[in-house]
Amino acid sequence: MNNRFLILSACLFAAALLAACDDGGSTPKDVDGDSAAEVDAGDADVSPDELPDEPDPDVGPDELPDEPEPDANDADLSDGDSEVSEIDDVDPDVDPDHTHAVVGARCPLTELVGQVEIESSDPSVYFNAWLREGPDPTIGEPELTTAACKFYRENRSCTGCTEMQQCSAAGTCVERVASRLGVQAALVSATERQDVVQDEWGGLWAEVGIAGPWAVELVIDGHVVSTDALLPPEALVSPAVSLAGDSMAPEGLEATWQGGAADTEVFTHIHINHHVRGPTFTECSVDAPVGAMSVPGNMLMPLAAVTGLEFQGLEHQRVAAAHTPFGCIEFRWLRREWVTP
Repeated sequence: MNNRFLILSACLFAAALLAACDDGGSTPKDVDGDSAAEVDAGDADVSPDELPDEPDPDVGPDELPDEPEPDANDADLSDGDSEVSEIDDVDPDVDPDHTHAVVGARCPLTELVGQVEIESSDPSVYFNAWLREGPDPTIGEPELTTAACKFYRENRSCTGCTEMQQCSAAGTCVERVASRLGVQAALVSATERQDVVQDEWGGLWAEVGIAGPWAVELVIDGHVVSTDALLPPEALVSPAVSLAGDSMAPEGLEATWQGGAADTEVFTHIHINHHVRGPTFTECSVDAPVGAMSVPGNMLMPLAAVTGLEFQGLEHQRVAAAHTPFGCIEFRWLRREWVTP
């Protein structure tokens, strides 16, 4: 009987143990009685591996990672500047493909790259022009000036220049400036047009065969340069020139005349004697109604070399200048007055 009691007791203990282990499901419980598989309802789609790390409580404010630098292409830069550089303001009235000459203006000689003349020589009128690839490097700032005149002296300090070089105004050997080729030229009147063909050396010359007044049109590498339609002025009245001293030792020159419209000027270019050549010269101009021009002796004496001063007369003219992408081009509607001392 004792054995039967022991067997029965063991069976009852085993049954109680099985009942304690079986709660009708397979999900283990945590200490609070909640299911370990349950997560916050707001994170239902986040797995435990994707949860963010908790901040390290031992990291101080000075040890936090730096803020990322703003991207250079970010439109909202901290200093308010755009990454795109501002472009220069463009005058809406400026046409990059067309330059119109300003009447009454002249070109500085250091910027002059071309000269166009419409010369009245009764009864004929002639068109003559030259253009270069750049300004003449031998011409710098004038050595002497007055209200009417400027004297330019050639720099002869260069040594070792080749035949294809010349001495610049700065005293260095530089390449000679070539003629500009491929220029199209035309004279334009109110009803007609006359084209002028450039020769192989870059010259442009023609006897004018249409009635004036004449505008000039040049096309240079697709860029159009144009002028107003003008006429050469009428002849001066009683032009005269007197020389103080003599041609070998000039002390001054006086030119006088009468007449001349308000929009014209009287001009002269006095070059050094042709036996010397070179870019040493004096230029003078005054408004035609002034009626007189004075050239001082110190602007004449350097020109009176070998056989003396060579004065070539006066020019009565209307002028215009165009500041083009290639340099300054000067236009002259003129009449020459062949007067000598």
